[in-house]
Amino acid sequence: MKILEVLKNADLSTVHNGQDTVADMYYKYRIKDLNKPIVITFPPNRETINNNPNIAPFNFNFLCRYDINIVCFGVLGAHKDNYFMHPEFSAFIEKLGVALKPFKIRLGYANSKGGFGIGAYANALKLDHAILFHPVSTKNIALVPWDNQATTKASQHLDWSGPYGDVNMGECKGFVIYDPLNPIDVKHANRFPNLKHIKMYGYGHSQGYYFLAQHSDLIKEMLNDFINKQEVDITNLRKKGKLLRTTSYYYTKLLVKKPKNKTLLKSREKLEKLVTSPQVKPIKKQSEKNINTIRDSALALEKISLEKALNLMKIALELSPKDSFIINKVNEYTLGFMELSLKNNLKEEKCKQIKSKAGKALYFDHIKNKCTTVNESKAHNDNLSLVALNISASNQVSFFTIKNKTDLVPLFISKKGLTKSANNNFKSLSELIHTDDGYYLIKTEECYLCAEPSGKVLSNRKVANNWERFSINNLPKNILDPLVN
Repeated sequence: MKILEVLKNADLSTVHNGQDTVADMYYKYRIKDLNKPIVITFPPNRETINNNPNIAPFNFNFLCRYDINIVCFGVLGAHKDNYFMHPEFSAFIEKLGVALKPFKIRLGYANSKGGFGIGAYANALKLDHAILFHPVSTKNIALVPWDNQATTKASQHLDWSGPYGDVNMGECKGFVIYDPLNPIDVKHANRFPNLKHIKMYGYGHSQGYYFLAQHSDLIKEMLNDFINKQEVDITNLRKKGKLLRTTSYYYTKLLVKKPKNKTLLKSREKLEKLVTSPQVKPIKKQSEKNINTIRDSALALEKISLEKALNLMKIALELSPKDSFIINKVNEYTLGFMELSLKNNLKEEKCKQIKSKAGKALYFDHIKNKCTTVNESKAHNDNLSLVALNISASNQVSFFTIKNKTDLVPLFISKKGLTKSANNNFKSLSELIHTDDGYYLIKTEECYLCAEPSGKVLSNRKVANNWERFSINNLPKNILDPLVN
Protein backbone atom coordinates (compact mmCIF):
# COMPACT_ATOMS: atom_id res chain seq x y z
CA MET A 1 0.00 0.00 0.00
CA LYS A 2 1.32 3.46 -0.86
CA ILE A 3 2.30 5.59 2.11
CA LEU A 4 0.07 8.54 1.16
CA GLU A 5 -2.96 6.22 1.19
CA VAL A 6 -1.90 4.78 4.56
CA LEU A 7 -1.55 8.20 6.13
CA LYS A 8 -4.84 9.38 4.69
CA ASN A 9 -7.15 6.43 5.20
CA ALA A 10 -5.67 3.71 7.37
CA ASP A 11 -6.26 3.04 11.04
CA LEU A 12 -2.97 4.13 12.62
CA SER A 13 -3.68 2.13 15.79
CA THR A 14 -1.99 -0.78 13.99
CA VAL A 15 1.47 -1.06 12.44
CA HIS A 16 1.66 -0.55 8.67
CA ASN A 17 4.63 -1.74 6.59
CA GLY A 18 5.04 -1.27 2.84
CA GLN A 19 7.09 -0.07 -0.09
CA ASP A 20 6.59 1.62 -3.45
CA THR A 21 8.42 3.37 -6.30
CA VAL A 22 8.13 7.01 -7.37
CA ALA A 23 9.79 8.09 -10.63
CA ASP A 24 13.47 7.08 -10.28
CA MET A 25 13.22 6.49 -6.51
CA TYR A 26 11.80 3.81 -4.25
CA TYR A 27 10.99 3.81 -0.56
CA LYS A 28 10.10 1.54 2.33
CA TYR A 29 8.14 2.60 5.39
CA ARG A 30 6.98 1.50 8.81
CA ILE A 31 4.14 3.55 10.36
CA LYS A 32 3.11 2.55 13.88
CA ASP A 33 2.20 5.49 16.13
CA LEU A 34 1.48 9.19 15.49
CA ASN A 35 2.83 9.98 18.96
CA LYS A 36 6.24 8.53 18.07
CA PRO A 37 8.81 10.46 15.98
CA ILE A 38 9.00 9.76 12.27
CA VAL A 39 12.50 9.58 10.73
CA ILE A 40 13.18 10.31 7.04
CA THR A 41 16.42 9.16 5.36
CA PHE A 42 18.08 9.40 1.96
CA PRO A 43 20.97 7.17 0.79
CA PRO A 44 24.63 8.20 0.37
CA ASN A 45 26.49 7.97 -2.93
CA ARG A 46 27.86 4.42 -2.78
CA GLU A 47 27.55 2.02 -5.69
CA THR A 48 27.68 -0.90 -3.23
CA ILE A 49 24.37 0.21 -1.71
CA ASN A 50 21.35 -1.70 -2.95
CA ASN A 51 19.31 0.01 -5.65
CA ASN A 52 16.84 -2.85 -5.80
CA PRO A 53 13.28 -1.97 -4.72
CA ASN A 54 12.87 -5.52 -3.36
CA ILE A 55 15.63 -4.92 -0.79
CA ALA A 56 15.31 -2.52 2.13
CA PRO A 57 16.87 0.91 1.45
CA PHE A 58 19.99 2.08 3.26
CA ASN A 59 19.44 2.64 7.03
CA PHE A 60 15.97 1.02 7.13
CA ASN A 61 17.15 -2.16 8.91
CA PHE A 62 19.31 -0.11 11.26
CA LEU A 63 16.43 2.17 12.26
CA CYS A 64 14.05 -0.75 12.83
CA ARG A 65 15.68 -1.34 16.21
CA TYR A 66 14.13 1.91 17.48
CA ASP A 67 10.49 2.35 18.46
CA ILE A 68 9.73 4.92 15.77
CA ASN A 69 8.03 5.53 12.42
CA ILE A 70 10.34 5.23 9.41
CA VAL A 71 10.44 6.32 5.77
CA CYS A 72 13.67 5.41 3.93
CA PHE A 73 14.37 6.29 0.30
CA GLY A 74 16.58 4.48 -2.19
CA VAL A 75 17.61 5.25 -5.77
CA LEU A 76 16.92 3.33 -8.96
CA GLY A 77 19.73 3.19 -11.49
CA ALA A 78 23.23 4.66 -11.21
CA HIS A 79 23.92 6.98 -8.28
CA LYS A 80 25.70 9.55 -10.47
CA ASP A 81 22.47 10.07 -12.43
CA ASN A 82 20.20 10.45 -9.42
CA TYR A 83 20.25 13.26 -6.90
CA PHE A 84 16.57 12.93 -5.93
CA MET A 85 15.45 15.83 -8.16
CA HIS A 86 13.02 14.17 -10.61
CA PRO A 87 9.98 16.51 -10.88
CA GLU A 88 7.58 13.63 -10.17
CA PHE A 89 9.51 12.69 -7.03
CA SER A 90 9.64 16.32 -5.88
CA ALA A 91 5.87 16.57 -6.26
CA PHE A 92 5.50 13.39 -4.20
CA ILE A 93 7.70 14.86 -1.43
CA GLU A 94 5.51 17.96 -1.29
CA LYS A 95 2.42 15.79 -0.79
CA LEU A 96 4.24 13.68 1.78
CA GLY A 97 5.15 16.81 3.73
CA VAL A 98 1.45 17.66 4.06
CA ALA A 99 0.57 14.08 5.01
CA LEU A 100 3.21 14.05 7.79
CA LYS A 101 1.69 17.00 9.66
CA PRO A 102 -0.16 14.78 12.22
CA PHE A 103 3.20 13.49 13.52
CA LYS A 104 4.36 15.49 16.52
CA ILE A 105 8.08 15.11 15.73
CA ARG A 106 9.53 14.88 12.21
CA LEU A 107 13.25 14.05 11.98
CA GLY A 108 15.84 13.76 9.21
CA TYR A 109 18.93 11.52 9.35
CA ALA A 110 21.55 10.98 6.65
CA ASN A 111 25.21 11.14 5.67
CA SER A 112 27.11 12.43 2.62
CA LYS A 113 24.85 12.56 -0.48
CA GLY A 114 21.90 11.56 1.72
CA GLY A 115 22.48 14.84 3.56
CA PHE A 116 21.74 16.65 0.31
CA GLY A 117 18.35 14.91 0.17
CA ILE A 118 17.48 16.02 3.70
CA GLY A 119 18.86 19.52 3.10
CA ALA A 120 16.95 20.01 -0.15
CA TYR A 121 13.60 18.70 1.13
CA ALA A 122 13.68 19.61 4.86
CA ASN A 123 11.37 22.58 4.35
CA ALA A 124 9.01 20.67 2.02
CA LEU A 125 8.80 17.81 4.54
CA LYS A 126 8.41 20.28 7.44
CA LEU A 127 11.18 18.58 9.40
CA ASP A 128 11.65 19.75 12.97
CA HIS A 129 15.17 18.44 13.52
CA ALA A 130 17.91 16.75 11.50
CA ILE A 131 21.28 15.16 12.13
CA LEU A 132 23.67 15.04 9.17
CA PHE A 133 27.15 13.52 8.84
CA HIS A 134 29.50 15.41 6.44
CA PRO A 135 26.54 16.30 4.19
CA VAL A 136 26.70 17.43 0.58
CA SER A 137 24.86 20.75 0.25
CA THR A 138 24.62 20.74 -3.56
CA LYS A 139 26.59 19.70 -6.64
CA ASN A 140 25.66 22.86 -8.51
CA ILE A 141 29.13 23.99 -9.63
CA ALA A 142 27.96 27.61 -9.78
CA LEU A 143 27.26 27.51 -6.03
CA VAL A 144 30.16 25.28 -4.94
CA PRO A 145 33.04 25.99 -7.37
CA TRP A 146 35.50 24.73 -4.72
CA ASP A 147 34.03 21.20 -4.80
CA ASN A 148 36.41 19.49 -7.21
CA GLN A 149 35.51 15.91 -6.32
CA ALA A 150 34.92 13.30 -9.04
CA THR A 151 31.27 12.95 -7.98
CA THR A 152 30.76 16.67 -8.66
CA LYS A 153 32.11 16.43 -12.17
CA ALA A 154 30.07 13.28 -12.83
CA SER A 155 26.80 15.00 -11.89
CA GLN A 156 27.06 18.16 -14.00
CA HIS A 157 24.79 16.71 -16.69
CA LEU A 158 21.88 17.06 -14.25
CA ASP A 159 19.67 20.16 -14.09
CA TRP A 160 20.53 21.89 -10.79
CA SER A 161 18.45 25.00 -11.46
CA GLY A 162 15.20 23.53 -10.10
CA PRO A 163 13.58 24.34 -6.73
CA TYR A 164 15.27 21.39 -4.97
CA GLY A 165 18.84 21.73 -6.21
CA ASP A 166 20.19 23.39 -3.08
CA VAL A 167 19.81 23.55 0.71
CA ASN A 168 16.42 24.70 1.99
CA MET A 169 16.19 23.74 5.67
CA GLY A 170 13.26 26.02 6.49
CA GLU A 171 12.81 26.08 10.27
CA CYS A 172 14.56 22.73 10.77
CA LYS A 173 17.14 22.67 13.58
CA GLY A 174 19.65 20.01 14.54
CA PHE A 175 23.29 19.04 14.08
CA VAL A 176 25.86 18.74 11.32
CA ILE A 177 28.89 16.54 12.10
CA TYR A 178 32.07 16.72 10.02
CA ASP A 179 35.86 16.47 10.05
CA PRO A 180 37.38 19.98 10.14
CA LEU A 181 40.53 18.54 8.49
CA ASN A 182 38.51 17.99 5.29
CA PRO A 183 38.26 21.46 3.64
CA ILE A 184 35.47 20.51 1.20
CA ASP A 185 33.34 19.02 3.99
CA VAL A 186 33.88 22.18 6.07
CA LYS A 187 32.61 24.40 3.25
CA HIS A 188 29.57 22.18 2.65
CA ALA A 189 28.80 22.18 6.39
CA ASN A 190 28.95 25.98 6.47
CA ARG A 191 26.06 26.03 4.00
CA PHE A 192 23.83 24.58 6.77
CA PRO A 193 23.67 27.66 9.04
CA ASN A 194 20.56 26.47 10.91
CA LEU A 195 22.35 23.41 12.32
CA LYS A 196 24.73 23.25 15.26
CA HIS A 197 28.24 22.27 14.12
CA ILE A 198 30.03 19.33 15.77
CA LYS A 199 33.64 18.77 14.74
CA MET A 200 34.99 15.20 14.76
CA TYR A 201 38.71 15.36 14.04
CA GLY A 202 40.31 12.55 12.05
CA TYR A 203 37.25 10.75 10.66
CA GLY A 204 37.32 12.09 7.11
CA HIS A 205 34.46 11.75 4.67
CA SER A 206 32.32 8.63 4.36
CA GLN A 207 34.69 5.95 5.69
CA GLY A 208 34.87 7.62 9.10
CA TYR A 209 31.09 7.36 9.49
CA TYR A 210 31.06 3.65 8.60
CA PHE A 211 33.98 2.99 10.95
CA LEU A 212 32.03 4.56 13.83
CA ALA A 213 28.87 2.63 12.90
CA GLN A 214 30.62 -0.74 12.67
CA HIS A 215 33.25 -0.57 15.41
CA SER A 216 31.68 1.38 18.26
CA ASP A 217 28.33 2.13 19.86
CA LEU A 218 28.80 5.85 19.27
CA ILE A 219 26.29 6.15 16.39
CA LYS A 220 23.67 4.04 18.20
CA GLU A 221 23.93 6.09 21.40
CA MET A 222 23.90 9.38 19.52
CA LEU A 223 20.86 8.42 17.45
CA ASN A 224 19.01 7.15 20.52
CA ASP A 225 19.44 10.56 22.21
CA PHE A 226 18.48 12.38 19.03
CA ILE A 227 15.29 10.35 18.50
CA ASN A 228 14.11 10.58 22.10
CA LYS A 229 15.30 14.06 23.10
CA GLN A 230 16.32 15.73 19.81
CA GLU A 231 19.64 16.36 21.53
CA VAL A 232 23.19 15.00 21.18
CA ASP A 233 25.67 14.45 24.01
CA ILE A 234 28.49 16.32 22.29
CA THR A 235 30.97 15.71 25.13
CA ASN A 236 30.42 11.95 24.99
CA LEU A 237 30.57 12.00 21.18
CA ARG A 238 33.95 13.71 21.13
CA LYS A 239 35.29 11.65 24.03
CA LYS A 240 34.50 8.32 22.36
CA GLY A 241 35.73 9.55 19.00
CA LYS A 242 39.00 10.64 20.56
CA LEU A 243 39.36 7.30 22.37
CA LEU A 244 38.98 5.36 19.11
CA ARG A 245 41.83 7.39 17.60
CA THR A 246 44.17 5.93 20.25
CA THR A 247 43.79 2.43 18.79
CA SER A 248 45.96 1.03 15.99
CA TYR A 249 42.79 -0.64 14.64
CA TYR A 250 41.38 2.78 13.79
CA TYR A 251 44.33 3.63 11.54
CA THR A 252 44.50 0.16 10.01
CA LYS A 253 40.85 0.27 8.91
CA LEU A 254 40.87 3.82 7.54
CA LEU A 255 44.25 3.50 5.78
CA VAL A 256 42.90 0.57 3.77
CA LYS A 257 40.68 3.07 1.95
CA LYS A 258 43.14 5.99 2.06
CA PRO A 259 46.67 4.50 2.19
CA LYS A 260 48.39 7.80 1.36
CA ASN A 261 46.44 10.04 3.75
CA LYS A 262 49.14 12.18 5.38
CA THR A 263 47.08 13.04 8.47
CA LEU A 264 46.32 9.38 9.24
CA LEU A 265 49.92 8.27 8.61
CA LYS A 266 51.32 11.02 10.82
CA SER A 267 48.87 10.29 13.65
CA ARG A 268 49.57 6.56 13.50
CA GLU A 269 53.31 7.26 13.72
CA LYS A 270 52.73 9.36 16.85
CA LEU A 271 50.65 6.56 18.39
CA GLU A 272 53.31 3.93 17.68
CA LYS A 273 56.00 6.14 19.26
CA LEU A 274 53.82 6.67 22.32
CA VAL A 275 53.13 2.96 22.78
CA THR A 276 56.87 2.12 22.65
CA SER A 277 57.89 5.04 24.86
CA PRO A 278 59.27 4.24 28.38
CA GLN A 279 56.90 6.89 29.73
CA VAL A 280 53.98 4.51 29.13
CA LYS A 281 55.18 1.93 31.70
CA PRO A 282 53.94 3.71 34.88
CA ILE A 283 50.51 3.97 33.27
CA LYS A 284 50.52 0.18 32.81
CA LYS A 285 51.05 -0.37 36.56
CA GLN A 286 48.13 1.89 37.33
CA SER A 287 46.03 -0.05 34.80
CA GLU A 288 46.76 -3.29 36.67
CA LYS A 289 45.18 -1.80 39.79
CA ASN A 290 42.13 -0.79 37.77
CA ILE A 291 41.90 -4.26 36.23
CA ASN A 292 42.00 -5.89 39.66
CA THR A 293 39.25 -3.57 40.89
CA ILE A 294 37.02 -4.41 37.92
CA ARG A 295 37.78 -8.13 38.24
CA ASP A 296 36.99 -8.16 41.97
CA SER A 297 33.76 -6.22 41.39
CA ALA A 298 32.69 -8.87 38.87
CA LEU A 299 33.48 -11.66 41.34
CA ALA A 300 31.39 -9.94 44.00
CA LEU A 301 28.44 -9.76 41.59
CA GLU A 302 28.56 -13.29 40.18
CA LYS A 303 25.94 -14.65 42.63
CA ILE A 304 23.80 -11.50 42.51
CA SER A 305 23.65 -10.72 38.78
CA LEU A 306 25.48 -13.00 36.37
CA GLU A 307 24.81 -10.64 33.48
CA LYS A 308 26.44 -7.66 35.25
CA ALA A 309 29.34 -9.85 36.36
CA LEU A 310 29.86 -10.98 32.76
CA ASN A 311 29.83 -7.40 31.44
CA LEU A 312 32.40 -6.29 34.02
CA MET A 313 34.65 -9.27 33.42
CA LYS A 314 34.57 -8.57 29.67
CA ILE A 315 35.84 -5.04 30.39
CA ALA A 316 38.65 -6.55 32.45
CA LEU A 317 39.43 -8.89 29.56
CA GLU A 318 39.71 -5.97 27.13
CA LEU A 319 42.26 -4.36 29.47
CA SER A 320 44.14 -7.62 30.08
CA PRO A 321 43.47 -10.00 27.15
CA LYS A 322 46.12 -12.55 28.21
CA ASP A 323 45.03 -12.99 31.84
CA SER A 324 44.12 -16.70 32.07
CA PHE A 325 41.97 -16.23 35.19
CA ILE A 326 39.87 -13.52 33.53
CA ILE A 327 39.59 -15.57 30.32
CA ASN A 328 38.30 -18.59 32.26
CA LYS A 329 35.85 -16.43 34.21
CA VAL A 330 34.45 -14.85 31.02
CA ASN A 331 33.89 -18.33 29.59
CA GLU A 332 32.35 -19.54 32.85
CA TYR A 333 30.01 -16.55 33.09
CA THR A 334 29.09 -16.82 29.39
CA LEU A 335 28.10 -20.46 29.79
CA GLY A 336 26.19 -19.70 32.96
CA PHE A 337 24.36 -16.78 31.37
CA MET A 338 23.43 -18.91 28.36
CA GLU A 339 22.17 -21.75 30.54
CA LEU A 340 20.14 -19.30 32.61
CA SER A 341 18.68 -17.77 29.45
CA LEU A 342 17.88 -21.18 28.01
CA LYS A 343 16.14 -22.14 31.23
CA ASN A 344 14.23 -18.93 31.98
CA ASN A 345 13.67 -17.07 28.71
CA LEU A 346 13.39 -19.64 25.93
CA LYS A 347 10.27 -21.62 25.26
CA GLU A 348 10.71 -25.19 24.06
CA GLU A 349 8.97 -24.51 20.76
CA LYS A 350 11.54 -21.84 19.92
CA CYS A 351 14.29 -24.44 19.48
CA LYS A 352 14.17 -25.32 15.78
CA GLN A 353 16.35 -27.09 13.26
CA ILE A 354 18.23 -24.99 10.75
CA LYS A 355 18.97 -25.70 7.07
CA SER A 356 21.14 -24.07 4.43
CA LYS A 357 19.48 -22.40 1.44
CA ALA A 358 20.48 -25.49 -0.57
CA GLY A 359 18.20 -27.55 1.70
CA LYS A 360 20.89 -29.39 3.66
CA ALA A 361 20.43 -29.64 7.42
CA LEU A 362 23.13 -28.40 9.79
CA TYR A 363 24.57 -31.14 11.98
CA PHE A 364 27.26 -31.25 14.63
CA ASP A 365 29.94 -33.97 14.44
CA HIS A 366 30.92 -35.07 17.97
CA ILE A 367 34.08 -36.83 16.81
CA LYS A 368 35.46 -33.97 14.70
CA ASN A 369 34.01 -31.28 17.06
CA LYS A 370 32.72 -29.19 14.18
CA CYS A 371 29.56 -28.35 12.29
CA THR A 372 28.75 -29.60 8.79
CA THR A 373 25.85 -29.69 6.30
CA VAL A 374 24.55 -33.06 5.10
CA ASN A 375 21.38 -34.60 3.73
CA GLU A 376 19.17 -35.71 6.62
CA SER A 377 18.83 -39.28 5.34
CA LYS A 378 22.62 -39.66 5.23
CA ALA A 379 22.96 -38.26 8.72
CA HIS A 380 20.48 -40.76 10.15
CA ASN A 381 21.68 -43.82 8.25
CA ASP A 382 25.43 -43.48 7.81
CA ASN A 383 26.89 -41.55 10.73
CA LEU A 384 26.04 -42.00 14.39
CA SER A 385 28.42 -39.23 15.44
CA LEU A 386 26.13 -36.56 13.96
CA VAL A 387 23.47 -34.74 15.97
CA ALA A 388 21.09 -32.13 14.58
CA LEU A 389 22.06 -28.51 15.15
CA ASN A 390 19.32 -26.29 16.58
CA ILE A 391 18.99 -22.57 16.99
CA SER A 392 17.28 -21.17 20.07
CA ALA A 393 16.17 -17.56 19.87
CA SER A 394 15.18 -15.08 22.54
CA ASN A 395 14.09 -11.46 22.09
CA GLN A 396 17.59 -10.09 21.55
CA VAL A 397 19.94 -12.94 20.67
CA SER A 398 20.17 -16.47 19.36
CA PHE A 399 22.18 -19.48 20.53
CA PHE A 400 23.36 -22.52 18.65
CA THR A 401 22.62 -25.66 20.63
CA ILE A 402 22.68 -29.44 20.33
CA LYS A 403 20.54 -31.84 22.33
CA ASN A 404 22.38 -34.04 24.80
CA LYS A 405 19.77 -36.45 26.17
CA THR A 406 17.31 -34.03 27.78
CA ASP A 407 19.64 -31.00 27.97
CA LEU A 408 20.57 -28.32 25.48
CA VAL A 409 24.33 -27.84 25.08
CA PRO A 410 25.43 -24.41 23.74
CA LEU A 411 27.99 -24.13 20.95
CA PHE A 412 30.62 -21.45 20.39
CA ILE A 413 31.39 -19.62 17.16
CA SER A 414 34.74 -18.73 15.61
CA LYS A 415 35.73 -17.90 12.04
CA LYS A 416 36.39 -21.62 11.46
CA GLY A 417 32.88 -22.62 12.48
CA LEU A 418 31.17 -23.95 15.61
CA THR A 419 32.61 -25.96 18.48
CA LYS A 420 31.85 -27.08 22.03
CA SER A 421 35.21 -25.73 23.22
CA ALA A 422 35.32 -22.11 24.36
CA ASN A 423 38.12 -19.58 24.69
CA ASN A 424 38.38 -15.82 24.52
CA ASN A 425 38.42 -15.86 20.69
CA PHE A 426 35.03 -17.59 20.51
CA LYS A 427 31.59 -16.01 20.67
CA SER A 428 28.43 -17.64 21.91
CA LEU A 429 25.72 -15.15 21.01
CA SER A 430 24.62 -14.26 17.51
CA GLU A 431 22.06 -11.94 15.91
CA LEU A 432 19.25 -13.50 13.91
CA ILE A 433 18.24 -11.33 10.94
CA HIS A 434 15.12 -12.05 8.90
CA THR A 435 15.64 -11.18 5.21
CA ASP A 436 13.04 -9.95 2.76
CA ASP A 437 13.29 -13.17 0.72
CA GLY A 438 12.14 -15.32 3.67
CA TYR A 439 15.53 -16.59 4.85
CA TYR A 440 17.61 -15.80 7.91
CA LEU A 441 21.12 -14.40 8.33
CA ILE A 442 23.12 -15.36 11.41
CA LYS A 443 25.61 -12.68 12.37
CA THR A 444 28.29 -12.58 15.06
CA GLU A 445 29.84 -9.11 15.33
CA GLU A 446 31.10 -8.39 11.76
CA CYS A 447 30.80 -11.84 10.16
CA TYR A 448 27.93 -13.93 8.80
CA LEU A 449 27.63 -17.69 9.16
CA CYS A 450 28.20 -19.47 5.85
CA ALA A 451 27.31 -23.00 4.64
CA GLU A 452 29.62 -23.83 1.74
CA PRO A 453 28.68 -26.41 -0.93
CA SER A 454 31.53 -28.62 0.34
CA GLY A 455 29.69 -29.06 3.65
CA LYS A 456 31.89 -26.69 5.66
CA VAL A 457 30.16 -24.27 8.03
CA LEU A 458 32.24 -21.14 8.70
CA SER A 459 31.70 -17.71 10.22
CA ASN A 460 34.00 -15.46 8.21
CA ARG A 461 31.83 -13.71 5.61
CA LYS A 462 31.63 -9.91 5.61
CA VAL A 463 28.80 -9.85 3.03
CA ALA A 464 25.68 -12.02 3.01
CA ASN A 465 24.86 -13.81 -0.26
CA ASN A 466 23.20 -17.17 -1.04
CA TRP A 467 25.58 -19.30 1.02
CA GLU A 468 24.89 -17.13 4.07
CA ARG A 469 21.10 -17.66 3.97
CA PHE A 470 19.34 -20.28 6.08
CA SER A 471 15.82 -21.54 6.62
CA ILE A 472 14.48 -22.26 10.10
CA ASN A 473 11.40 -24.46 10.16
CA ASN A 474 8.39 -23.11 12.05
CA LEU A 475 10.31 -20.45 13.93
CA PRO A 476 7.72 -18.09 15.51
CA LYS A 477 8.07 -14.70 13.80
CA ASN A 478 7.12 -12.77 16.94
CA ILE A 479 10.52 -13.48 18.49
CA LEU A 480 12.12 -11.33 15.80
CA ASP A 481 10.05 -8.24 16.48
CA PRO A 482 12.74 -6.39 18.47
CA LEU A 483 15.48 -7.30 15.99
CA VAL A 484 16.57 -5.55 12.82
CA ASN A 485 14.21 -6.71 10.08
